Amino acid sequence: MKQSIPLEEVLLRVEFEATEIPQERFGYIEQLLPPDGTEAVRIDQKAIELRSKRKISFARLRDFWTTLLESTFATLEITSASAIYLSYFNEIPLQELRNFQEYVNINMPASLKDRIELFRTEFTYKYDFGEIRVLLHPDWDDETDGYAIQFNMESRKNGPVLMENLIPTIDTMHNGLKDVFRQILSEEYLSQLPQ
Repeated sequence: MKQSIPLEEVLLRVEFEATEIPQERFGYIEQLLPPDGTEAVRIDQKAIELRSKRKISFARLRDFWTTLLESTFATLEITSASAIYLSYFNEIPLQELRNFQEYVNINMPASLKDRIELFRTEFTYKYDFGEIRVLLHPDWDDETDGYAIQFNMESRKNGPVLMENLIPTIDTMHNGLKDVFRQILSEEYLSQLPQ
């Protein structure tokens, strides 16, 4: 039986040097967003945040988000980003809490494996562009009336990134997140996801 993609939300935050934000010049952005509330944009003096609950990754959001980013930075005359954060929030429903071992590729001593249910754990993966932080923890999902593994991954890049390198950098961060996703989740679970 095919599982559904566990991706619930994507958040992209691009930070820059503090600048005055003429809010009246960004009123058109709201009209570009889907009316169902699955996407949101927030701009303040230090950052732009793009959020999507359409259950698709940056790869499929790229064209629309590139247009929003490029027009925003052109309007604000910003030439580089000071930091970039790309995060994916995933949630995997469980039949019972002990079943997490069927989904997650974490090795632990046999003596613990039989006794432990799900524990909160964090990992940090180092990449050439920066790092990816992963947080795994159990939670009760009211919608499914059962347990779920919440699986948050955040890719971070600090330091100046010129605007012409912004999208290629975010692509690299997205590829790092895909790599971590495949390392942490079990092959059996991954084989059941739509390709």
